[in-house]
Amino acid sequence: EYADLSSVSSVKLPLGTYTFAYLSNVDREQISGLTEGATLEDVILSLQSDENGETILPGSIFSGTDKITVGEDKTSDAELERMVGRLDINVSGLKKGMELQSVTLLGSPKAVRFDGTAEDTKARLKIPMNEDEEMMKGQAIAFPTCVDSLARLEFVLLVDGEYQTYVSTLKNRVEANKIHTINAKINTSG
Repeated sequence: EYADLSSVSSVKLPLGTYTFAYLSNVDREQISGLTEGATLEDVILSLQSDENGETILPGSIFSGTDKITVGEDKTSDAELERMVGRLDINVSGLKKGMELQSVTLLGSPKAVRFDGTAEDTKARLKIPMNEDEEMMKGQAIAFPTCVDSLARLEFVLLVDGEYQTYVSTLKNRVEANKIHTINAKINTSG
């Protein structure tokens, strides 16, 4: 918000209890609902799109609140929590004549409220994949999966010149503040 602190001035607050809210690692374009008179429930964070129109969510997003009582000598104990989960995906079993075209997470919302509840329709979050020795590896940051569905991964393969799509339902939802490791073995005959 500020290039340096020279333009920041102090404000004297009357005695009382104040709640401060924090958002970290969030671009301004991702935040809406910050208007005068708004409450934290009005603040919404949204996914972004890259130059190709693919839905992305770069980096971690942290949120937190802290209550400070002016007039009392108390230590602040603010805590930040991740509003997103991380997916580590390892894909093995690609044979000659097979190429992994894309891996997409289905079931996460496009937007969440400050408290982490889903706000919008479900997104198609493309997961960037890179070759690593004999397997493909990818990592994505995602909002927690919508309450009414489990996380699903969509794999698009090019097999002998023909596109094949497989959707695999995971056992759990994507959860905030957790790292989920998914090992997928490609078996196009099964």
